[in-house]
Order: sequence, then structure tokens, then C-alpha cells
Amino acid sequence: MTTDDKLRHFMDVSMQSAMSKKESMVREYKAGLDIQFENYKEDAKNRYRLQEKAAIEGLRREFSKEFSLQQQHIRRKLTHKKDELKEKIFKEVSALLNDFLSSDDYTALLIKEIKFSLSVAPAEEITIFIDPLDEEKKDFLETQTGADITISAYSFGRGMRAIIPSKNILIDYSFNSKLHEIKDDYTIIL
Repeated sequence: MTTDDKLRHFMDVSMQSAMSKKESMVREYKAGLDIQFENYKEDAKNRYRLQEKAAIEGLRREFSKEFSLQQQHIRRKLTHKKDELKEKIFKEVSALLNDFLSSDDYTALLIKEIKFSLSVAPAEEITIFIDPLDEEKKDFLETQTGADITISAYSFGRGMRAIIPSKNILIDYSFNSKLHEIKDDYTIIL
């Protein structure tokens, strides 16, 4: 082999070696880039999932807040409507009560309540009051019950009250207190 052949052979071998090294390096570099690209894609997917999750959470919070505000608004409207209905019902009750107060049943009720008050403490001193609006019934009630009846200095919405001082007892059958008690306890359930 001549020097030219040797040089050519050396050059061919060197070129082949360099080309194979180059191809190997390119393959390794490409494999590295592929790995980096896959990692980048995975990171991008993770970031997207986190952003999506944060956006969904934000929407849920916003929906929950709006839902709560709507619930409060509905509750306020419902409470207002219940109060209106309650007032309407008690206006009707007051009208019916006024009809009852002009009936004989009301007088019979007063007699029953006075007799009950007398039976609570039969041997004790008792003061029985009737409303000033029932003053015309005083004599009839005294005759029917045998009790001394006093006309109250102020109106308590009809009915009767009795005081037994020795036992610190107040018997309150006034319609004002009955109505207030019922009105306070009355709730409308929808």
C-alpha cells in the first residue's frame, strides 16, 4: 500500500469513525431532546390541570357565594311573606274575637273563668277585675258567681284578671295577653 492508499484508508476510517461518532452524538442529543420534550409536555399538562382545577374551584366558590346570596334573599322574602300572612291571620282573629265578645258565649266564658279563679284559693282574699268595656256585665257576673268584681282602671282587651295577694298569684285571662302569647308562639310552616 502506498502512502496515498494509506492516507486514503486512514481518511476513510477516520471519516467513518467521525461519522459514526457524529451519528451516535446526534442520536444521544436527539434522545435527550425527546426526553426534555416529554418532560416539558408532562409539566405543561400538570400546569394545565392545576390551572383547570383552580379555575373550577374558583367557579365553585363563586357559585356557592351566589347560591348563598340567593338563599338569603329567598329566606328574607319568605320571612316577610310569613309575617304578612301572620298579620292577616291575626287581623281575622281579632275580627272574629270582636264578634265573640258581643255574644252570650263570652259572658258564659267570663262566668266560667271567675268561678275557676274562686276555686283556686277558696279561703283566700281574691280581687277579680273585668275590663272597663264590660262594665255593664258587672252586676250580672256578680249575681251569677257570687264574687265581688272590680272594674279595672285600664283596659286589658276584655276577659278577666284575678289577684290572690296572700299567694302572690295573678290569674290572667285577658284577651290581650292571650293574643300576644299566641302571636309570639305562632309560626307559619311552609
